[in-house]
Amino acid sequence: MWKQLRERRLVQIVFSYLGALWVLLEVVNHFTQRGLLGNITYDVVLIWGLAGIPAALVIGWYHGEKGDQRAPKGEIAILAILFAVAMTGSGMSVSNYRTEAALRESSENALELRRVAVRYFDDETDGELRYLADALTEDLIAELARVDALDVVSRNGSLPFRDLDVPADSIGRALHAGTVVDGSIAMRGDNVRLDLRIIDSRSGAVIQRASLERPAGEMLELRDWVVQEGSRQLRSWIGEEVRVRSRGEDAGSQESWTLVQRAERQRKDAEAHLVAGNADAAFAGFDEADRLLEEAERIDPRWAEPAVQRASLTYRRARLAQNDPEAAVALIERGIQHANDALELSRTNARALEMRGTFNYYHYLLRTTTDTRTQDALLESARSDLRAAVGYDPSLAGAWASLSHLYYQVDDVPNAVVAAQRAWEADAYLEVAELVLWRLFGGSLDLMNFAPAVRWCDEGALRFPESYRFASCRLRLMATPAIPTADIDIDEAWRLLAKQDSLTPERAAAFEHARGLMTMSAVLARASLPDSARAVLEQARALATADIDPTRELLLVEAYARIVLGEEERAVDLLWEHEAAVPGSFGGDGATLWWWRDLQDQPEFRRLIGLR
Repeated sequence: MWKQLRERRLVQIVFSYLGALWVLLEVVNHFTQRGLLGNITYDVVLIWGLAGIPAALVIGWYHGEKGDQRAPKGEIAILAILFAVAMTGSGMSVSNYRTEAALRESSENALELRRVAVRYFDDETDGELRYLADALTEDLIAELARVDALDVVSRNGSLPFRDLDVPADSIGRALHAGTVVDGSIAMRGDNVRLDLRIIDSRSGAVIQRASLERPAGEMLELRDWVVQEGSRQLRSWIGEEVRVRSRGEDAGSQESWTLVQRAERQRKDAEAHLVAGNADAAFAGFDEADRLLEEAERIDPRWAEPAVQRASLTYRRARLAQNDPEAAVALIERGIQHANDALELSRTNARALEMRGTFNYYHYLLRTTTDTRTQDALLESARSDLRAAVGYDPSLAGAWASLSHLYYQVDDVPNAVVAAQRAWEADAYLEVAELVLWRLFGGSLDLMNFAPAVRWCDEGALRFPESYRFASCRLRLMATPAIPTADIDIDEAWRLLAKQDSLTPERAAAFEHARGLMTMSAVLARASLPDSARAVLEQARALATADIDPTRELLLVEAYARIVLGEEERAVDLLWEHEAAVPGSFGGDGATLWWWRDLQDQPEFRRLIGLR
């Protein structure tokens, strides 16, 4: 047998075939991963390659000897069977691939349809019913957002399109929504007429429409119809069960509900005056909104919503008074009382808990006292209320965002990232979405989760192209192992620093430029340019004065750059310098972050963080 195998060169033929097959599969895999060939190509080549192994054995057995050989019927039959098996296998694989692709496409289309954007309803009464159009829109958004079957764009996402004459298909593309709910409100004699439309944003076609007229005094009935009719139309269009709750007993009386909606309109007008620089008109608008809410409380003392709205309005005014701590604290105390009034009516009112927690956290951040017990009590109260708020209502993006910031204050980076993630998932159009994304980027980087850090950096640069933060995040990534040293582009790094400087607001320009130079120093050190790195670092040190950096944060940035340069002892000296300037600020969980892992064996570092 061995003699026949050698004469027929069967071993050489089979091993040569296997080597060629391996090379072919590697080439196909290379092109597949780069998208030059479909994924199915590799599967088909593998099936034919495996079928070719017994075929190579058969061909080698019958034709491996030198000289002419004829193909016997047995060989032809075996090869025909192998060919049929390979054809069947590859055919089944292609069929399964097409089926899975069709299912994926169908699933993606279904998900797209379930993403719903509610456009602010048009007011056709020259502003007389603007407050009602806004209220009905926001009520519909809030109620549809509770439906698990739907992915509803928040009011913050729809708000930029409120006064714009933009086609529904353009809004759908901008908000990645396959379905747009649109409407208009008008007066017909003594009646209010509402038209509601469901639009397929991919084609711009109106799929469903409905209309209702009600006497002007039946606003709550109109509100309930909008919510119920909107859900019915969506159920018919999307093909899934869409249930929303009715108004229930907590919506207040007709008169108080109308007052709350008019107060909200006054508040929006006041915000517009602030943007225009008319502070007097803005504060007059805030006062009028508060008066309307106070009247709503008087008319319906069992309804918590007016008190919650007064707390929210007071918080806005407290934020505007941040340069006057005494006035801000007085407003904080007033706002907490409004929140407590709401909680007396409903102990589980999530938004009232959010407001009380936010007030206490803002008070903590103002640092109006040096008493550590008072500060700790404010922080703990804020944390407790904010946690309770998101426990009762996980969709409160603002509460999650505040919690994320709070966790960063206490060096609890993992929970800060989790809270920021929940804020982003609850409302990607949140007013503080840029800061939420920045915390997701920074937290991921702190935790050495480099892939998410890159993703959040890219997302932020896409969503906020004029943000100096996201102009600098790629530079920061280059200073870390998130970007392999082989991929560092020094020219690009300098361009990123220049872009950051061009976008940074004047108030932060000096600090961010010094920080950027220190980060650039670390990039140069990683690129094996230590002399350039030290020169840039010395330039940055000359700029990093206590005037632009009162918390001495730049000492930590320089310490990391020194570590990258291999100057661990100098890095430890800088950390001690930071500790002397801000006692107790370096330690706890922050001291265990990966940035300082190369210092763990330094005796002075271990003494700094309390280890022996």
